[in-house]
Amino acid sequence: MAGKLGHQIFEGVGERMASLQNKILIVDDEERIRHILRIYLEKEGFSIEEAGEGFIALQKAELSSYDLIILDLMLPGLDGIELCLRLREMGTTPIIIVSARGEQTERLRGFEAGAPPIPFRFPA
Repeated sequence: MAGKLGHQIFEGVGERMASLQNKILIVDDEERIRHILRIYLEKEGFSIEEAGEGFIALQKAELSSYDLIILDLMLPGLDGIELCLRLREMGTTPIIIVSARGEQTERLRGFEAGAPPIPFRFPA
């Protein structure tokens, strides 16, 4: 299931971002999710960096620039919403929130923090 889902989501992403540096930061506390995203995005030609918690991701974003940040909401330490707010203070890097939280209030909080309202989440 995850393979088919990932293929549908990331098919052609490389072509759409060809003019960028192709550098993506994946922020998720679940190694399995980071691994799945890394496989599909590297296949499309992206350079991937990972962070398993919010403070590490913030540090990486302060030291390097990214073309896209894929962000989970449920992170240890600094949660995804607070991280999103801090990233917005630093710049305009696009942020996609990928989360097991599907509640409307969580999506709204992500949108208010500066991430687009993309209704996507990994199956449990």
